[in-house]
Amino acid sequence: MKKIVSVLLVLMLTVTLTACGKSTHAGTYKLVSVGGEEVVYNNENSPFGALVDAAYELVLNKDGTGSMNILGFETKLTWDSKSITIQGETMPLSFSGNKLQIGTDKDTVMVFKKK
Repeated sequence: MKKIVSVLLVLMLTVTLTACGKSTHAGTYKLVSVGGEEVVYNNENSPFGALVDAAYELVLNKDGTGSMNILGFETKLTWDSKSITIQGETMPLSFSGNKLQIGTDKDTVMVFKKK
């Protein structure tokens, strides 16, 4: 009897953790760096001023769809826990805490922080 209960508990835990995969990463992210260079928002010296604050945004929906907004141009995307596909191009995707990283090439990697 104890073995049956143990097996059922393990199965329930496995199903629970599997179901939470995408939903934990779903949300709205703000670009914080590109190629190792920090993105500066609300810089008084910027010709774009406060517009830049909302200009680089990534939205990941729980269903594996989403969008990327770059300077007012919105592009639809799909994603899973290991990759993101934007305009037919699939790139590696990784998560660490409240940040996500697109790409692996140090010169072009983009890092976003969850809002």
